[in-house]
Amino acid sequence: MVIGLPSGKQGNIESKKLKRIARKHAGHPVQIFPWAYFEDREKLFKELSRKSVCIVPSVYEGFGLVGMEAISAEVPLIISKNSGLFEFIDEQFPGATGCLESIKIQGSLEDDYLMSDVGKISKKIGEISNNIKKAKQKAIALRKIMQPVCTWENCASAFAKSLDIEIDEVQGKELCSKDNRRKICMVCDISEDQLDEMYDNIKRFYGF
Repeated sequence: MVIGLPSGKQGNIESKKLKRIARKHAGHPVQIFPWAYFEDREKLFKELSRKSVCIVPSVYEGFGLVGMEAISAEVPLIISKNSGLFEFIDEQFPGATGCLESIKIQGSLEDDYLMSDVGKISKKIGEISNNIKKAKQKAIALRKIMQPVCTWENCASAFAKSLDIEIDEVQGKELCSKDNRRKICMVCDISEDQLDEMYDNIKRFYGF
């Protein structure tokens, strides 16, 4: 399953291209289920949790939310070392990168793809398929390691701290005050309207 293709005619073109590439390297037809980007998070999580492996082979990735979603769903992960998520796990959870499969992608944004990178990914897929049980155990362990730290509460607190705003569960309203709303808009370069969704989420999180 490939998620994130364009919708409509362009999506059909990209889908056919993916199938041609897969057939070329596999030497036989390969089933590919291309999906356009969608915002139904529950549907995405349900589909992702059914998979045997998630691959994030980015040439460059500021973070890598797809990888984090796979970790949350306890799906074995193959991830590029060129991603912010890999660096985050490596720095914040020493030794935890042993619970995933990492690869150094050598291609660039100007290249289509490199055969050396294809070989690395294929090798990792083979290793996981040869011992699915072990890969699943490692995925479960990685989630348990990260779960106590990677919470929405900690995310909200870190965001507030970056803006020099004191916040805790009792004083959650402070983040949504008029002065702090202006500060958030200025720092994040967003409008008041764009902030409304964030504001509503914060209200729901702190229950006021």
